[in-house]
Amino acid sequence: MKTPQIDWYLRRNNCTGCGRSDAFLAARGIVAREVVDARKVSFALAELPALFKGARRLVIAKGKAASELEPTAQALEATLGPSGNLRAPALRVGDTWLVGFNESAWASVFDGK
Repeated sequence: MKTPQIDWYLRRNNCTGCGRSDAFLAARGIVAREVVDARKVSFALAELPALFKGARRLVIAKGKAASELEPTAQALEATLGPSGNLRAPALRVGDTWLVGFNESAWASVFDGK
């Protein structure tokens, strides 16, 4: 099975979830085509429909739970952090978006498990 490619990756330094996601990706030798620093660029709710255009699958992790949702307006609200902006880590793999880090959810996308 071919390893999926990361088209876009929003991450922040000194972010626990971002550190875990970096380690997960490094262990699989996966590198993102485009990396965006969440400290320098933010995405508010109004910008998310354009950012998530074409998405068919949205996996949102919060704490130890992960949910797979259709990319509706209500689901996009669930991708926001306390600041009102898109939470990091967030990445796009084809038509799938992963927001927040949950190892088993990410393994289902990258390892097919």
